[in-house]
Amino acid sequence: GGTGADRSARCAAVAVRLGSAGASWKAAAAALVLRPPAAVAAAATTEAQDCFTTQDYFLFCCCHEQGAEVIAAETRQALSERCFAGGRTFEGCCAHLAGDCPRFEGVSLRIGSTREYWEARYMGGGDSSTLNSQRVTAGMYPYRTGVLALLFANTLAPVTSVLDMGVGDGLQASALARHAVGIERYVGVDLSRNVIKHLQEMLPRDWSLEEGFEGRHFEMAFYAYDGFSLPEEVRGHSFDVALSLQVIMHILEDALFHSYMSLLFGPVAAWTYVVLHADNVEMPQHNHVRGWRFTEWLEQFAPDWQLLDRHLFASFCPVDLHDRPGDSLWVYARPADRGPT
Repeated sequence: GGTGADRSARCAAVAVRLGSAGASWKAAAAALVLRPPAAVAAAATTEAQDCFTTQDYFLFCCCHEQGAEVIAAETRQALSERCFAGGRTFEGCCAHLAGDCPRFEGVSLRIGSTREYWEARYMGGGDSSTLNSQRVTAGMYPYRTGVLALLFANTLAPVTSVLDMGVGDGLQASALARHAVGIERYVGVDLSRNVIKHLQEMLPRDWSLEEGFEGRHFEMAFYAYDGFSLPEEVRGHSFDVALSLQVIMHILEDALFHSYMSLLFGPVAAWTYVVLHADNVEMPQHNHVRGWRFTEWLEQFAPDWQLLDRHLFASFCPVDLHDRPGDSLWVYARPADRGPT
């Protein structure tokens, strides 16, 4: 939207923010503005294609060609698939981070499997959030961390050990470990070997020297797994709580969903509580997201687990991050006659 000059100014500003060669991008944008409207429309597709072959982020391409609205839907689809296939992030290819620039809507990526998607996403520099990371870090994580820390210190107390079943980029794990001061052992597992390798490399040598951990006995470890069986390093160890924070919505396959739920609530579950962050809404797959009625699975396969509490996300997080009205923290307790093994 806006005049050509307005768009040129916005794109030049974006180029500077992202640390690109601002002068060259500004010149390219200005050149487009000086062309007649018909020429801009005719050149838009070619320039967008050239941009996608040389730039990592859709944001550049979206701003540079300036005419997102003139690109045919099938071209938008093809360009986004091409961008994603090159190992770039879903956000970069599908305009979640496009800010004030024109946005491509209605793009659906062909994703082979849950694991393939997350491996590509992390390899491409992406993180665990489907939204702008700054918004999530400043918005959702502090509120969710606060509620979990209160649960650990009160309703579920004492909580000294946590198994994070889908630890992702580790940002939430780090925040929770720092604020829930009773935690002594935090283990995270994930399908992505790339992100686990990165997390392992980032672990401090001495936690007592880290801010928020002074004077605390604390250990943290990360392991890759396939979603169908726990890592060897985790088997046989008990935990007070197992966490599943926005993991279920990112499982695409029926078999993987059943296996994941079986690990959380089945006979191998060596923990007293499970805390899930999910919305419990069945929804067909769209890109890397699928909705599941996980409560129906529990009724059929783990009916003896008791729902202790449910905290609607909107009730404790005032930041409007996404339109998922049923999004909640669900707190389950294992049967009293079947303690952790």
